[in-house]
Amino acid sequence: MNSKQLRKIANLTKRYSRNHAEITNRQSIQLHWIDAQDALEIFSIMDKIGFTTDMCGQGFKGARYGDARNILCCPVSGFEKDELLNGAPLLRKLSDFFIGNPDFLDMPKKFKFSISGCGYDCTRAVINDLAFVAVKKNDSIGYTLLAGGGIGATLPGPRLAQPLKVFVETEDAFDVAVAAIEIH
Repeated sequence: MNSKQLRKIANLTKRYSRNHAEITNRQSIQLHWIDAQDALEIFSIMDKIGFTTDMCGQGFKGARYGDARNILCCPVSGFEKDELLNGAPLLRKLSDFFIGNPDFLDMPKKFKFSISGCGYDCTRAVINDLAFVAVKKNDSIGYTLLAGGGIGATLPGPRLAQPLKVFVETEDAFDVAVAAIEIH
């Protein structure tokens, strides 16, 4: 998010949400206390300044239950001097694929991804449905996967993602992510 976008969000909060916005632990922006009749206008403005939304099911015909949620990535991807892998390109490719994709708007529950290229686990890999964590194997750098994490109250309740003990080449990561959510 740049300063221009932040200013525009601040203006939105003044007009629609009691001067309050929240940046969530999923790196999303939430505006509270908005009136239902203003929602689509707010979503349109957010889109114009470079933010996407699932529109709470209002913007996409057939969206009712779950979808691929905002994909987490290290906030300093591409800048962290000790990172093994810049996860931002995979994040962008996955986001572009899932946003508004009608095949993934009516899933049994929401699906949460994370991509971590550094050693700090800033995306909290163990609480995501599927986490890509950069690793070095011999002379190759790719991802290992953790699966099945969540902190929600719905059954089976809170649980930590388990390592799958696989090595995914960077060029295969997108296809692996899509296959995982198709199984979901």
